[in-house]
Amino acid sequence: MLAACSQAQDGQSNNIEVSANQSGSGDAAHSIPMSGEYPVLPNGKLGRPVDWVEPHEPQLPSAATNMDAFGARYFAEYYLNLLAYSINTGNTTTLKKVSSPECKVCQMYLDKIPDFYSKGYWADRMEHKCSQINEAIPHPEIEGLYFVKMRVTTSPYLEFKDGTVHSIAEVDENVELEVQRNHSSFVIKSFFAEGVGDDEEAQS
Repeated sequence: MLAACSQAQDGQSNNIEVSANQSGSGDAAHSIPMSGEYPVLPNGKLGRPVDWVEPHEPQLPSAATNMDAFGARYFAEYYLNLLAYSINTGNTTTLKKVSSPECKVCQMYLDKIPDFYSKGYWADRMEHKCSQINEAIPHPEIEGLYFVKMRVTTSPYLEFKDGTVHSIAEVDENVELEVQRNHSSFVIKSFFAEGVGDDEEAQS
């Protein structure tokens, strides 16, 4: 699912959450008990793989600073990359800044991700790949509001939850974002997603 967006509606929860890695170095690292490739933390839960490196936060592309349909298209893609980063790290600081309070699915992520990490859970290798992005369509009546439709593949990733590392399968979705101009930047006003071939939909 799209980072847990698939089939999410009006705050309905999905399968997504996350936690920070704790690792040592030198002799201290060697003394950490292991379960396969995962360190066993003092609380008894599994940490991230010892070779895990925190990903860099996506940077807003210069094209997304154009406050028009062209910029809205690139901002939509940036948002999905930022969402995946937040899921992989638990860091929702920037995601919150670019998510409108009106977007219920966005707010669901902002609630679920910190809660997930607070329980000692984590996710790894989540990635959104956009195979098709249509040109942004301006709203006929609301100035500064654009619709962006995309075909998105969520790559297979790992999720540690309830004492077990789960493999989450790849999912293809059709996504539509409402991108709203907000002074000198954009925010996501609504997030709509449906699985490719599915009749059910998710919307906020």
